Amino acid sequence: GSIEKNNRSGSGGGVSMVKGASFEMKGGVIKSNSAENYGNGVYVSQGSFNMSGSAVIASNNDVYLESDTSMNVSGSLTGGDAVATITPAFYTPDTQVLKGDAFDLIPAVSKFAVTLAPGGTEWFINTSGYLQQVTQ
Repeated sequence: GSIEKNNRSGSGGGVSMVKGASFEMKGGVIKSNSAENYGNGVYVSQGSFNMSGSAVIASNNDVYLESDTSMNVSGSLTGGDAVATITPAFYTPDTQVLKGDAFDLIPAVSKFAVTLAPGGTEWFINTSGYLQQVTQ
C-alpha cells in the first residue's frame, strides 16, 4: 500500500506520531505528501516508528525526528538502496536517529540519508545509529 498526496497544515504530511503512538512499516511507500511545518512524510514527536522489510519513504518526503526520538530498524530492509531521509531537530554527534540490534542496524544505516543541516553542513548515520558530521 501507499500513503501519498496528503497535505497537512501542521506537521506530518503522511504520518504524524504524537502522544505515544506506534507505527510499524513493514512494506509499502510513503510519498508525495507535504506538511506546512515539519516532516513531509513522517513526523515523530512522541512514539515508536519501526521500519523493516520492503518499506520505503520516497526521497520527496522525509522523516522529521524531534529531540529524544529515533526510528527503529526492526528487521532487514529490502526496499532498495535508499529507504528514507531523516531530518533531525538537532544536528549533534550525540543524537541517535536509528536504533535496532547490530544484525539489523549495521547493514541498514547506509540506506538512510540525512537532510543537510542549516548552513549546508553534511551529516551521515554511523553504524551505531548516531549522527556524524562529514569531514572535508
